[in-house]
Formats: sequence, C-alpha cells, structure tokens
Amino acid sequence: MTNWMHKLAAASLFATLVACSGATESAGAGGATSADGAQTAQASAGAGGATSQDAPDPRPTDQVLGAETAPVTLIEYASVTCGGCARAHETIIPDLKSQYVDTGKVRFVFREYPKAPASLVNQSFLGSIIARCAAEKGGNDAFFLVIDALLKNQRTWIFGDTEAELTKIASQAGMDKEAFDACLTRQDLLDVINA
Repeated sequence: MTNWMHKLAAASLFATLVACSGATESAGAGGATSADGAQTAQASAGAGGATSQDAPDPRPTDQVLGAETAPVTLIEYASVTCGGCARAHETIIPDLKSQYVDTGKVRFVFREYPKAPASLVNQSFLGSIIARCAAEKGGNDAFFLVIDALLKNQRTWIFGDTEAELTKIASQAGMDKEAFDACLTRQDLLDVINA
C-alpha cells in the first residue's frame, strides 16, 4: 500500500471517529447511540457501514484499551500475520491511540482474526495464544506489548525460527520457556480466539 493510501485510510478513520465522538443524543456518521448515550462504531476489513447493533459492548474475553466511558467503541479484527494489520499498527493505530484512546474519546477493542493469510493460520494462532497468555500474567498492557512485537517483527518470527522468535517475544512479557511451552497447549485460549 502506498503512502497516500495510508493517509487516505487514516483520514477516513479519523473523520469517522470525529463525527461519531461529537454525537450524544442521536446517531451520527453511521453510528447509533446506545441506551446509556454512548456511541459505538465497528471497524473491520470488509465490514463496510457497520452500526452499533453490529458492535456490542466488549466481550469479557476482549482486550481493551481506553476508558469504559468513551463515547465511541472501535473494534478491530486483526491477525498477527496480516501485513496490512502490521502496517496499520505502525502507521494508523499510534495516532488513533494518542489522539482518541488516550484522551478518552475512543475505547479500542482488539479481536483476533487468525484467518488470513490462509498459509499462515498456524502462526497466527500461535502468536495470538502467546498474547493471551501474556495477558493472563500482565493484563492488557502485556497483551498489547506482545501484539505490537508480533506485528512489528512479523517477517522475523513468521519466516525465521518461529518458536525461538516467539519465545523471545513472550519473554518481553515475563514468560519463561516453561510458561511458553504450557501456553501453546491451551485449548481454552484457542477456543476464545475462535469465538
């Protein structure tokens, strides 16, 4: 994707968020207002024009950044093996976080979508499971630390020695080799990711 396409995508996302964050009593910019007056928007590749009815409150298993009282909830569906997702987390998400999440305007929900690309589904599940294990030990901060590392270092851990690279990333979140190995056998986390 070229630089101007990144800027266009970012501008579109920010325009939607700005339009949505100003509404309090009525629906605006394709969103709808919930019973408590908060507005919800859903972002997903291919979702096109989703409304708040499509974007329920975060699930108990979701990883969330931002205040519960934020007027907009943005749900991202991403795979840690998706090149476009990695670019978004490098170019768009930092601004979204600093301008909207950190200021209380947006609650950001991350949901794993380990389906694409199909040739890397196993690696996607492995990365997502490691992030989930990190969250159990260190909360959302540890989860997003691992997700960010997976996305920033995609080529290294996907196409290199996957286990060794994932072990390094997991250690950044405080997991030793024993915890890492135990994590990879967790069917309950695989079920959460597949939900």
